[in-house]
Amino acid sequence: MYFKKLLTLMFFFSIYCLHLSTINLYAQAPYQYPFYQNQLKKVHQMKPSTLVFLGDSLTHRHNWSKFKAANMGIDGDTTDGVLSRVKLSAQAKTIVLMIGTNDILQDTKMSTIKTNYLKILNSFQPQQKVYILSVLPVIDNKQTKSINHNILILNAWLKTELKKHNMTFLDFYPHFLQAQGLADPLTTDGIHLTAKGYKLWEKLLKNNIYN
Repeated sequence: MYFKKLLTLMFFFSIYCLHLSTINLYAQAPYQYPFYQNQLKKVHQMKPSTLVFLGDSLTHRHNWSKFKAANMGIDGDTTDGVLSRVKLSAQAKTIVLMIGTNDILQDTKMSTIKTNYLKILNSFQPQQKVYILSVLPVIDNKQTKSINHNILILNAWLKTELKKHNMTFLDFYPHFLQAQGLADPLTTDGIHLTAKGYKLWEKLLKNNIYN
């Protein structure tokens, strides 16, 4: 039983390290890289939509057609990346944003993340309805405890800051939590979500956006 648990933790940690090595390419300026440019080109070509989803791979890797939304998420994105393209959502009436996971995985200073976030928030139009989602937890193990700790710090700051901006903060973090990390049935690799995870996300969004 112990050996099986050890193998499981080793597997998740190896996936985490692979993911971390990949997204480190985007640490400073994700818009400089070919992959990001290709995804950005697709975003530019999207038809105008009244509802826009902004974010990283957690947003990008799901089909949000049930919401009739334009999916402007890009794999590996950070607050810096969203800031560089937030103007593309200027025509949307409603915006749903989740961003910050990759910043924390890359060990970006919390002060930098907050500064980027404030610039993003100030970029939205007064008439837009903006929903800012809490950053979700990652799987809990020895290597990720500090990551989940920083995610909680960011979420707490967002909750306080958004009151000043008259924007809605949706804290989905507790719904995805198992013990101190992301629930196993909801994740494929300790960070990204399974179909069950996205089903939960959709349910929470519907309950909060349409009610």
